[in-house]
Amino acid sequence: MWVSTLNTVARRSASSRVLQRSFSAVAQTKPLPGLPNVEADTTPETVSQSTLSNGITVASTDSATAATGHVAVVVAAGSRYETIGTAGAAQVLRASSFQSTDNHTGFSICRTAEALGSSLSTSLNRENIVYSSTFLKDNSVPAITTLADSIVGASLHSWEVKQAIARASAEAQLELGNPGFGVAEDLHAAAFRRGLGNTFSSSPAQLSRVSADAVKAFSAAALVPGRVAIVGSGVDHDTLVALAEEYFGALSGEAAKPAASAFAGNSEIRTPQALGLTHFAFGFQGAAIGAGASAAVLTKLLGAPSSIKWSAGAHASPVTAMVAEAATGPFDFSSFSAEYSDAGLVGVHGVVAPADAAIVTKAAYTAIKNVLSGSFTDDDVTRAKNQAAAEVLAASRADSTARTATTLLHTSQLVSAVDLASQIQAVAAADVKKAAAVAGASKPVYVVRGELFDAPYFDEL
Repeated sequence: MWVSTLNTVARRSASSRVLQRSFSAVAQTKPLPGLPNVEADTTPETVSQSTLSNGITVASTDSATAATGHVAVVVAAGSRYETIGTAGAAQVLRASSFQSTDNHTGFSICRTAEALGSSLSTSLNRENIVYSSTFLKDNSVPAITTLADSIVGASLHSWEVKQAIARASAEAQLELGNPGFGVAEDLHAAAFRRGLGNTFSSSPAQLSRVSADAVKAFSAAALVPGRVAIVGSGVDHDTLVALAEEYFGALSGEAAKPAASAFAGNSEIRTPQALGLTHFAFGFQGAAIGAGASAAVLTKLLGAPSSIKWSAGAHASPVTAMVAEAATGPFDFSSFSAEYSDAGLVGVHGVVAPADAAIVTKAAYTAIKNVLSGSFTDDDVTRAKNQAAAEVLAASRADSTARTATTLLHTSQLVSAVDLASQIQAVAAADVKKAAAVAGASKPVYVVRGELFDAPYFDEL
């Protein structure tokens, strides 16, 4: 599931769901005197899908009660598409977003968004850049126009790229100092080597060598039919299609596919770092985009955190429970699943005191192997399904729309959050065991970072 992800693996929120208590009352079934009888709106969302003249797919959901709209444009322009000559171009392209276009200055774009009450944002993962806009529904036309023009008509002047490199370098400096981010980088490098194993955050030194011409060429190669998908939520479909045709309908060219990134595994990376803590992670072969319902359930079996904030001992995952039993001090433990167009990575990430590194890592690996061998109950599966489905449905509209657009781009399937939650609830224990068997049969990757004195080597597990 996600990444999640969206997509920095092994990085999760420090908080969990808060236990809330409320009072219940008998439902009011009769109208109160003097007040109008207002019935709940049961109008379903309208789901639509169209194809532009050049083959780009546009999909949307709309509801009469939606007050705001959201549009996500997913472009296959992540770090896996970089080469030795364009390393860092994806980061710089993302940091160059919403600068000047052929029609507007960056200042004008900013003022327009502020005047409309809309927001513009971009996010980057190893496979895609997601350009997004959230806006009042009445302002959908100018908001979508601003978003589309910023993507297709970006000028990418040399001075703008230089400023973007400075921003990207500052972000990279922060990310490279984050041990959780380093674990994610090591996991992907060990699991996929090249392609999806390309660094997600190039060093400031590498970014300084990225030229404006390289960024323009990288962007032009990505903005072609076959590498773009558009999904809206709370917007009129005909309006979205008309605007998409106006701005994206002229895109042409062949969509170059990256080299396949098969799971390689069978690798260990150890990185000493003065953290006062020991990070460890195991990665196994996961599911690709579009086949993630069973993987979502398996992910929760491997490391679902407690559903009660600051709780002790209430561990929903059998793996987390064994880790908690082994640890003598504070620890953090969670599972992750990263899904891409042709590959996937599933596993766990733990943080422990250095003195607990050996015993906790060994306990975690033993528990993981038990789960991957199919040693879990139907009750475990039911609980994991509920957790995974709730996580999908509780995601923000921006995250849900981006996920739908990503799935549409890479599988040509329109799968909404409700659809995905239904798929998860339909997963049987046998399906989860099949996914576990695939992961268990792969040769794992093992990553350790931080204080390594007592951290075991893989052959010691």
